[in-house]
Amino acid sequence: MDDAALVEAVKQGGTERFAELVDRHSGAVFRLVRAAIRNPDDVEDLAQDAFVAAFRSLRRLRDPSRFRPYLLSIASRRIIDYIRRHKRRGTMLPLESEPVAPGPDGRQDLLEAVERVASTLPPEARLVFALRHHEGLSCIQIARVLELPAGTVYSRLARIHKTIRRALEVTE
Repeated sequence: MDDAALVEAVKQGGTERFAELVDRHSGAVFRLVRAAIRNPDDVEDLAQDAFVAAFRSLRRLRDPSRFRPYLLSIASRRIIDYIRRHKRRGTMLPLESEPVAPGPDGRQDLLEAVERVASTLPPEARLVFALRHHEGLSCIQIARVLELPAGTVYSRLARIHKTIRRALEVTE
């Protein structure tokens, strides 16, 4: 059963079908939250909060086939709220290194180096980086998820990539 059919089933009262959506998309939500926050104590809470919010507001989803972007948008808003709260309190934790999946053509070292540099970016930039490079969203999709103009996403990604290239001393 595809996402659209599951969403419709949940809307019609089959709330147990939401567990299938959670199973299907929990990896993406956890990757996104972990890439932006990296505070193990809060990652699970934020991810679960995103699923609860998605469930509660599912009736507002007009196009059931767009559940994944809808869910990532909710998770992104939760992440941004978290970042704002913790910045005010001064309680953002330093990032921890996270293992990187092996890349094609033996590029493991380069991938690890890129991830290390990306982990030093400000949380909002890590969120954009994660949506693009971990979840494979286009700039237009990221703009929709984060409710930003597409030009803003393009410029943020350009700055992120420039920062990474500079840190790795890669020439264009």
